[in-house]
Amino acid sequence: MKLSIEVDQESKGLYKAMCKILPGCAADGSTPHEAVRNLRYAISGYMAAVNHCAELSLQGKKLQRHQALGNARGMMASHTE
Repeated sequence: MKLSIEVDQESKGLYKAMCKILPGCAADGSTPHEAVRNLRYAISGYMAAVNHCAELSLQGKKLQRHQALGNARGMMASHTE
C-alpha cells in the first residue's frame, strides 16, 4: 500500500513527518530521513492497532478507547524493538 506523507521542518531543527490520511499518525526526527523512518514505524503500529480492533469488532467484542490506545502503544513499541 502506498501512502502520501508530508515532511516539514519544525523549530529547533527537528523535522516532522505525517500521514494525513491516518489521523494522528506522525513522527519526528533530526533529519528528514530519520523522520520518515520513524513515521514508517508509527504507520506500522497504527495499522496493527487498526487491524486488531477490526478483528475484535468482527468477533463481536467491544473495545474501550483506553484499551485501544494501550494496544496501539504496545504494538508500536514491539515494532521499534
